Amino acid sequence: GLRVELEETPDAIVGQIVVEAGVTIAQPIHMCFGLTHPTGVQRIAIDVQMQEGAQARVLSHCLFPVAQAAQHRMQAVMTIGSGASLTYTEGHYHGPHGGMQVLPHATIKIGRGARYFSDFSLLSGSVGTLDIDYFVEVEEEGLAELSAKIFAHKTDNISLKEAVILRGNDHVVSSKRAWCWRTRRAPRSPASPKPMRKGPEVTWIAWKSCKAGLRRARSRS
Repeated sequence: GLRVELEETPDAIVGQIVVEAGVTIAQPIHMCFGLTHPTGVQRIAIDVQMQEGAQARVLSHCLFPVAQAAQHRMQAVMTIGSGASLTYTEGHYHGPHGGMQVLPHATIKIGRGARYFSDFSLLSGSVGTLDIDYFVEVEEEGLAELSAKIFAHKTDNISLKEAVILRGNDHVVSSKRAWCWRTRRAPRSPASPKPMRKGPEVTWIAWKSCKAGLRRARSRS
């Protein structure tokens, strides 16, 4: 009930995942992407097809521990058939250098009564440049939930765009974002145990709240 096809071309890795009609994949489908060199360009083109009534979970692991001037591009097309359900979880680990560019772009079509859950997380290392661009079409009685958890600091650059088109009636759409940004932590002193600072620095109070939110996000991941 599950078909996975991968092809390496001179320009990209091209893949297709098909879950056949009425099939439930009990175990997660794992995909691993990464670069083990400081520089390089990785291009991924993937087509995910969930046929009518199918159910599956996809875990995408993206590892870039030593990237200093590298790029990861993903162009995805996901088609969720009527009554089908797909949970797509994408987790990133980046190194400390901040030279990574991540550009995941996706077109998602959710059929009548279908369900799509997306969870993107980048909580370790320096983000670098992140450009998320998702275009989602939801048919009648469909459900779409898009979640992003990102920890940014220093010179990180983040762009997140989600466009959703609703067709028919009775939709459920949810977009959740948990961002934390820190440039410099304000020092505490006896006179001001919780100092507040203006400008680009995140206040100590806000940063404590932000860290608590990230811990909750990690515990749910």
